[in-house]
Amino acid sequence: MIKRLTIFIVAALAMCSCATTRFSDYPTVFAHRGCWLSEDSQTISRESFLVPENSLSGVRMAVRFGYPSIECDVRWTKDSVLVCMHDGTINRTMRLKDGQKPIEGKVRVSDTDFKTLRDKYRLQSSEEEYREQIPTFEEMLLECKECGIKPILHCDIYEGSSLPTMR
Repeated sequence: MIKRLTIFIVAALAMCSCATTRFSDYPTVFAHRGCWLSEDSQTISRESFLVPENSLSGVRMAVRFGYPSIECDVRWTKDSVLVCMHDGTINRTMRLKDGQKPIEGKVRVSDTDFKTLRDKYRLQSSEEEYREQIPTFEEMLLECKECGIKPILHCDIYEGSSLPTMR
């Protein structure tokens, strides 16, 4: 409960610190998980990325497409670092750093320390320039602020008693 409240407060403060976007009476469109793009623009593939979801380049792509906001997903690492990742595992959206080879065996975000996530894996992309490290929540907020886009937070950090303790 305390973690959820902490995340809510951090997200609210971050949103207040971002560049102001005036929302009118019209519906607001959000770039889901940033503005990620599949390799094949004719189909939407959840397995094949050009611009990875929940990535800093996804924020920049959302700006290029004119989105006022992005939705990002947040999860805890084993050592209590908030990172942007939709799934409980990294297998669908990340690859091994060397050669972008698929990851064997399930790698859960909550069971993996932050240093390992950054050193061993990269977000999946067919283009080398988009093969980024997993972003921290703080990095995502700073990129949103710099780009003048509002972040909307989707918290998937309620994995029960296996959650790390706050420091």
